[in-house]
Amino acid sequence: PDVFHRARTLFLEVTRGRWRLAVADTHGADASGNDFRAVDEHTGAGHALDELSGGTRVQLLLAVRLAFVEALEGDGPRLPLLLDETLATSDDARAAAIVDAVAALAARGRQVFYFTAQQDEVRRWRATLAERGVPHAVHDLAA
Repeated sequence: PDVFHRARTLFLEVTRGRWRLAVADTHGADASGNDFRAVDEHTGAGHALDELSGGTRVQLLLAVRLAFVEALEGDGPRLPLLLDETLATSDDARAAAIVDAVAALAARGRQVFYFTAQQDEVRRWRATLAERGVPHAVHDLAA
């Protein structure tokens, strides 16, 4: 389906080409019946969702959820994305890849709200958005 193809494209984007989403044929499902696999492009090995690191799992779920949102929107208005501490379980490389991918979505007109209490994340988002020329604002909700 279109959602799967879009999720595969987004997953490649948010992982900077390291991982791709694959679906097994009926004979390739794992013991739990899981047809979906994340394939490591460096090794060629396929992994079930529960075999992925926390950061890669976040990247995959972000790609799939965004693909569903885009499919539901169709030609209608683009809904804003609400992300809450999305980088919390990601190492620096994965966090950078997620920020880059979300910044690219924002540059194409998608409104994004990112909630965090981590000042290092705020600095990362500000730097990336400024580098890409994406209009943005930071609001301190505690103030």
